[in-house]
Amino acid sequence: MNLGKFLKSKGPLLALAVVLIYGIIIFAIYFTGYHAMPNHLDQLPVTVVNQDRQSKKIANQLKKALPFDTVKTTTDLNQAKHQLNTRKTYLIVAIPKQFNKDIRANKQTTLNFYVNESNQTSVVSGMKSVAQTVGTTVNNNVLLQKGALMIAEPALTKLQTTVKKEQTAAKATVATQKAKIAAAPASSQKALTAQLQKQVASSNQDHNVESRSSKTNDSQ
Repeated sequence: MNLGKFLKSKGPLLALAVVLIYGIIIFAIYFTGYHAMPNHLDQLPVTVVNQDRQSKKIANQLKKALPFDTVKTTTDLNQAKHQLNTRKTYLIVAIPKQFNKDIRANKQTTLNFYVNESNQTSVVSGMKSVAQTVGTTVNNNVLLQKGALMIAEPALTKLQTTVKKEQTAAKATVATQKAKIAAAPASSQKALTAQLQKQVASSNQDHNVESRSSKTNDSQ
């Protein structure tokens, strides 16, 4: 069998078709899943979900305090999760139903935080740090004033300052780590990247971060 007949036979043609189809599929997956990340963490949109009608004051305070360029608000957690999965938001701060009622009854309650783990390591790490900071702030500074739950104003100012510092530190850390990986031999870059991701994963809590509420101070 000469070369021409071989190339026109079913085997090579089928192999060529498989290679082309595979390449198209891989390109389509990469193209549709790729989204360029902003250089600064504060440029990423986040969402405050308030499922408790009695907690509007806290929701408004969080929206104003979070130092992000875009802070969305909604009452629909499912819609927010969809936006998280499609990278239209990068952190969800969810106030659950009966949050106000449980705090008034001195019951344990939680703020729920959601982070998309498939994002870049730097984004996941930064958002988890923000979640922990917000959880701690709400946990220690929830007050009952004039019949409404709220967060003490000094705590909100401190929250904003702390998150800004975390954003700056995260940017510097990521830049340093990327520089080290880029300077390493090509054969070891993949292993270094995997090691970095493992370190970040082990140093953060699960994507659902819970914060226990403190007892409210009844001050009218």
